Amino acid sequence: MGRLNKLNFYVERLSLNKLQRCLFFGLTIVLVFVSGIGLSKADSPDIWLQPRPEATAIPTSETEQPKSPSSGAPSTTVLEEEIQDNLPRIVLNLEPLEAYSLPIQGVIESLQTQLELFGFDIVLEQQEIKQGDYDTAAHISEGHDAELIIWSLPGSAEVALQLNYLATPRRDRRVTRYVQRLLLPSQTPDRRIALRSGLDATYFSYLVLGQYDLFYEAHDLAQGALDQTVNYLTVLSNDQISELDGASAYIFRSISLTYTEDYGPALEDADRAIELVPDSQVAYHTRADVYRRQDADSLAIPDYERALDLDPFYVSAYGNLGNAYNGLGNREQAMVSQNKALELDPEDPFTYNDRGIIFFDQRDYWAAIADYTRSIELFGNYEYPYSNRANAYYRVNNLEQALADYSRAIEIDPYFAKVYYARGVIYHEMDQYLLAIDDYDVSIFLRPEYLLAYHNRGQADNQLGRYDEAVRDFDYVLEQDPYFAYAYYNRGISHIQLENYDQAISDLNRAFELIGDIYQTRGRRGQAYLKAGYYKEALEDFNRAIELNPDYFNAYHWRGNLYEEVENFDAAIADYTRAIELDPTDPYVLFDRAQVYERLGEYELALADYKAYQELDDWDFVEYRIRQLEDRVDE
Repeated sequence: MGRLNKLNFYVERLSLNKLQRCLFFGLTIVLVFVSGIGLSKADSPDIWLQPRPEATAIPTSETEQPKSPSSGAPSTTVLEEEIQDNLPRIVLNLEPLEAYSLPIQGVIESLQTQLELFGFDIVLEQQEIKQGDYDTAAHISEGHDAELIIWSLPGSAEVALQLNYLATPRRDRRVTRYVQRLLLPSQTPDRRIALRSGLDATYFSYLVLGQYDLFYEAHDLAQGALDQTVNYLTVLSNDQISELDGASAYIFRSISLTYTEDYGPALEDADRAIELVPDSQVAYHTRADVYRRQDADSLAIPDYERALDLDPFYVSAYGNLGNAYNGLGNREQAMVSQNKALELDPEDPFTYNDRGIIFFDQRDYWAAIADYTRSIELFGNYEYPYSNRANAYYRVNNLEQALADYSRAIEIDPYFAKVYYARGVIYHEMDQYLLAIDDYDVSIFLRPEYLLAYHNRGQADNQLGRYDEAVRDFDYVLEQDPYFAYAYYNRGISHIQLENYDQAISDLNRAFELIGDIYQTRGRRGQAYLKAGYYKEALEDFNRAIELNPDYFNAYHWRGNLYEEVENFDAAIADYTRAIELDPTDPYVLFDRAQVYERLGEYELALADYKAYQELDDWDFVEYRIRQLEDRVDE
């Protein structure tokens, strides 16, 4: 349980950071206002255990691919320990102060003071940057290792401080890159703002802060800051809002709200941004993302297409249009869109990952692996292609590589609940049940509503003989979802082992109703009937199980047990013999046949079976029977 202890430590640390930061910004807000007045199915894997000759899990659906990470539910946990311990930097590139009128000097001083109060380190520059020259601005900002650059435009001296601004986030993580990709289409939007007062400067400081927190996935903080900007905008005219680049405030908040699954408010904000700037390709993309995150792909497609009408070279819109088509099952059109995105940007890691999902959905696992690998080569700090490549390796039965990829995804995002679950499945497949339970535990800790993790933890406990613990997990699953068929099936197995045969029969009857007439439910229910002494019903189930699967080892073994109970020894021997043919490595069926041979006086045959058993397992009783029979045969 080392992972859980470590995770608890992080959670405690996270809570402290949040408290400290919230107190800081709460005090800052007061100070600012006192002084200011005078934002392809890529979630992650829902993997079911694959069938074995008789596994405790029954295979159900295909692995559910996560939504593309460009769309998929990113972790909403705030990794605030990642927010820089040293002060994040902003470059303020302005003319000398004396070049401005006294009122504008006051605006500049207010802006600088408030950004510093928000915890930013201000670097003053006086280099020439032309309006809309984002390449030069980015170069200067990166030279200072800054998160954002603000520079003045001509005509700033008298009436209003005319500014351009550009985010250059230092954090190299999935959400940061995706948001930056969304916000920067082929033509960088003209993020121009005009500040006329200290209140305008306060507004802009909150806008900068909200964008910064958005890039760092600090969504509660981002939304708090952006709420302040929107509150300010609500009392202004559309022309005033346009001067303050108000559409960006709504876009930033919509993106953050989408990540925290607050889709109604996110949609309202995107609508408002489109109302303010009807030709904003970013606003249409933002609204399309809100639709797609709700699986409303048919609504998302027109918005992505509108964004592409406005900007035919918008890579993110092409990629996500492909994801929306894939969500509707239109693989052909999805592939066309992803290929177009790669034509425009052959080094976009998101597109390779998203195209890999299409290949996966087409069951072309090696092509999917190739695209996931290319995505990783381009962006090694990107958890989804590792998780998705692990899914594909699982499909081609390369469990070791799948395990390594899931582990790497967890290193990148230690709050990725579904990947702990998926890695638990791999450990389960490898019979490492304690490690599997550790991962299921963490998955449940991070996502308490994730029933698959409870279900599979119950399966692992069954394998370890911890039947009471297994029943508790299956009980919980069925309390939450009374139609979870495989929980009935596996709880029935637990009750057989606990000798609660009537309860086992009840559970397996319910599993039969929900799953249908398959050999596993027939076989297990037959076992329960046998243990309870209902021989006729047991025989019917065993016969039907063998009819459905003539190679079903357990059905022959259990039917052999039944025939032995009713003293039909020839039929018992025939079934035991067939079971041994199917699995020569199972010692228990050898023991059962040896017992029948003993009862029939076939001591040499019994002796041979006992010796075969001894090669597979060590049991003092079998060693004793071998000595007894050897003496009898010698006589």
